[in-house]
Amino acid sequence: MEIAKSSLIFYRAPGPYNRSVLFGGSNPILQRSDERLRTIPFSTRRATYTEVQRVQSVLSAAQIYGNLEDAIKLLDKHRVLNQNSKRSKIRCTQINRAKSREIIERPLPTRHSSEIHSLENTQSSESEEGGNNNIQLNTLDNEISFEHLQVFEETEKTKGKTGKKKKTKKSKSKKLQEQELKRKNDLLEILYKGNILKLKEEVAKIGSNIEDNELEGQKELRNTFFNEILDDDGNSLLHIAAMNEHGELIEFLLDNGSDPCLKNKKLQTPYSSTSSKEVREVMKKFARENPQKYNYNKAQIPINTLNPDELAEKKKIQKKFKREKEKVKKEENKIKQKELNEKERFLNLSDREKVTLVVLFVKFKH
Repeated sequence: MEIAKSSLIFYRAPGPYNRSVLFGGSNPILQRSDERLRTIPFSTRRATYTEVQRVQSVLSAAQIYGNLEDAIKLLDKHRVLNQNSKRSKIRCTQINRAKSREIIERPLPTRHSSEIHSLENTQSSESEEGGNNNIQLNTLDNEISFEHLQVFEETEKTKGKTGKKKKTKKSKSKKLQEQELKRKNDLLEILYKGNILKLKEEVAKIGSNIEDNELEGQKELRNTFFNEILDDDGNSLLHIAAMNEHGELIEFLLDNGSDPCLKNKKLQTPYSSTSSKEVREVMKKFARENPQKYNYNKAQIPINTLNPDELAEKKKIQKKFKREKEKVKKEENKIKQKELNEKERFLNLSDREKVTLVVLFVKFKH
């Protein structure tokens, strides 16, 4: 170990924790009784490899003076400069626990000169009275008047023309936010109740202030309206209509551009957000009738499913085919059983009867 080979060991460990790292524990890194230990005689920075190199260069460097007197003068000069710099330091509000606390001698509390004078007078009066230790205190009653105080009056700035307080004006952005929130709440109420007439009235208001020649702008506004996110869960108009099981409303929204591929924060499409068979059937029917309008695979709507009548017809055909298959299988089993019975009967015959049957079979064949 390199520490064991060293002739001198220089260390710096300010604070009890740092010293416990070096000298604490059952098997410490360094022993306090080691004669090679020396503390670094100057301040150091954070313990990095660069700082270790700097400390090593300072410790290994030597400075040569002309004579002993010059060296002593220079050291005295450095000591005075260090003391002055310590006094001129500004105290920091944060306490550095790694450094030892500076010992500052403070003067003892002294009595005020007026107190000393009054104390001398009392002592002299006591000596005149023959050493009486009783001290008499005089009290004075002072009346304090509050007549100059006035009742608080509101300033003219806080009053309007009528003498009432002015109402704080809301900013335009706050007013717009409140209007937008009210509009969304009204729209949610319409969707919860499934009021398709009210929804059509809201749709009719879209783009009313746009001129007729700006059809693209009107289309864009309608598309934004029908695919708007209305609540904190990321649900669109179609999501809320599907969750509340309003089939007619769903058809109206799909016809007018409500995208069934939109997902909420739970990654659910309108189709997957509801468990109602009726609602899902409405979406399937729309997908069959309008196969090119949306990406139904992305919307998780199965487009290859049959309608109820086609499904009933398919089941009827499957049942008929199954009955015919069972009938054929039954006939085959009957023939096989007959053959087994004949074989078993032949095996149960005597040898004479078996020979007779074989001869008859050969004659019949020829």
